[in-house]
Amino acid sequence: MQQPNFDLLKETVGKRFGSVSTDYGLPELTEGLFTVEQLDFLQEQSASLPSDTGMLEGMILQNVNKGKVLRVGHAPTGESLFTVRIPVNKTAFVLTLAYSTETWHLHSIEAVQTRRQEIGKLLLGGLIGSAATALVALLLSSFSSGDDIVAQAKEEGYIVLTQEEYATQTGQSQVAVATQDPNAKKAGATAPDAKTDAVATEAAAETGESVTFQLKEGMTTWDLTSFLQEEGLISDQAQFSQKLTDLGLDVLLRPQEYSFQKGMSEDEVIEALKK
Repeated sequence: MQQPNFDLLKETVGKRFGSVSTDYGLPELTEGLFTVEQLDFLQEQSASLPSDTGMLEGMILQNVNKGKVLRVGHAPTGESLFTVRIPVNKTAFVLTLAYSTETWHLHSIEAVQTRRQEIGKLLLGGLIGSAATALVALLLSSFSSGDDIVAQAKEEGYIVLTQEEYATQTGQSQVAVATQDPNAKKAGATAPDAKTDAVATEAAAETGESVTFQLKEGMTTWDLTSFLQEEGLISDQAQFSQKLTDLGLDVLLRPQEYSFQKGMSEDEVIEALKK
């Protein structure tokens, strides 16, 4: 089939992946979707999974059609992205699958969800962290809000922390986790001083410092907007990402180097992204 546009993709959210594949004539996923390292990581997450990684891959491929589409989007390289929650035994894998020209590949492992009373490993783009929770769950926002994953965690009685809340409580960044201990704040964690932030922002604006971002193949607009927020060029990552989608820029971005000046307005940032 031809590469689906975003409006068409949005209609698949909430549906079973098998139904989506049938309705839109998508090819089946085949063996070789995962690397050995990816399968080893997934296998380590639960004792209920088979020790043979080949068997594990077979179970994932067998169950993928039962999975629910949670999010959709487009990569800067033009691939259509489907984030799917796939149940396997007592574990659920949240994977982002990339489709282009009749071919599937694994874009990223978004989450591993499993019930267990031990410290669990969390994977995010090669970063391994840990959290002593009964539900091991990475809640990422690659293309949209991730509300479906959050709602599911809340239904199961867990407290969901945003990235900012998690960073404040743990001193770590880049992930938001579901935890059963809402009072487990890291000692010494305090709210940022608004006046200090304002002075820092003003100083950065005065310097007009130039910053660049290299958008590489396989990255998403969320990687770009994460950088923009870290550099103080945008104030609300989710809101700015939605603005890019509304303007159609999310599908026009291509792998290249983008240059910005500290102190730019968001409209000026958007103009820089159009170049």
